[in-house]
Amino acid sequence: MEYETKCPECDGPNATDAKICRWCNTDLRVLPLVTSAAQAEPLVPPSPRPSARASRLPSASLAQAFDARMHASEESRITVAEPLPGAEGLARVPTHVKGLDDLLGGGFPEGSVVLIEGGPGTMKSSLALWVLAHNAANAARRGVYLSFEQSAGSLFQQMTSLGVPLKDASDRLVIADPAQLAHAVRGGRQDWLDALRRIVEPLCKNGLSLLVLDSLESLDGLVRFRERPHELLRLFEWLRELGLTSMIIAEHSDTAVGSRDAGVVHEEDFLADGIIQVRLQPVGEDDVHRRLRIRKMRGVRHETDDLAFRVRSGQLEVATLSGQLSEKVPLPPPPPP
Repeated sequence: MEYETKCPECDGPNATDAKICRWCNTDLRVLPLVTSAAQAEPLVPPSPRPSARASRLPSASLAQAFDARMHASEESRITVAEPLPGAEGLARVPTHVKGLDDLLGGGFPEGSVVLIEGGPGTMKSSLALWVLAHNAANAARRGVYLSFEQSAGSLFQQMTSLGVPLKDASDRLVIADPAQLAHAVRGGRQDWLDALRRIVEPLCKNGLSLLVLDSLESLDGLVRFRERPHELLRLFEWLRELGLTSMIIAEHSDTAVGSRDAGVVHEEDFLADGIIQVRLQPVGEDDVHRRLRIRKMRGVRHETDDLAFRVRSGQLEVATLSGQLSEKVPLPPPPPP
């Protein structure tokens, strides 16, 4: 199977006759390229053809080739993360999720842009809020939550239900009003990214270090991206220029192996520094368990298998699946008559 032209700067796929990379605008005419399977190093075995639903996106085999250096080799399948050569001094932002920071070698690399992907009800927003609030409470890191759907009251209620320490975190958190945020990015002749700049960049002068955007699909629905790859590139480049550690929530369907959307690759997957996928997994006839997978994290060797993702006594935690089914929390005894 013939490869498309692969950009040596960002690894994004392009048409074989492309002159400029559609992802990072690199001039492909003056750089060495990988254009065919014969020239390319065989990183991964060939995969089945993607579904028709994924036909407008890069093929699953290209996505595997892109991410092979990150997590597909047997060498990387370890329980505790190890830094890659040259990354020993990489600063980390802890997630404060029990078990997850050990798997990431201390947390998200500082300044990275991390996608939190999953379907409805998978606790994407809760995970992002958890990271934001616990860093505000425990490390005095200032954060902003840009929500295009949920109000501040709804998000605070969500944090309270999770046991997030609001008393210690609230003075270092900014939650944008969704109505005003939506009006800013789609109103008048102002460019949507300029509108976000006017909201976020003044906060950077006060020590802002963490940002959550909820969600990518809501932003796209409001501003109606005409050239999605170009608009996404602008967003990711801006976040990296700010130097913030950013979490972008993406409403993606189930990505479990064997599901109908397992081969779908999204443009933002190539641009992100890290991808955390969360989903709901039916177990038996009656149970549904949450699963988390670290699909990608640049600069870190990490676990790539599915992990159990649970809420217990005001604590988010992840654990390997071995023995997980026997750890079901027992029901409390019935009250005495």
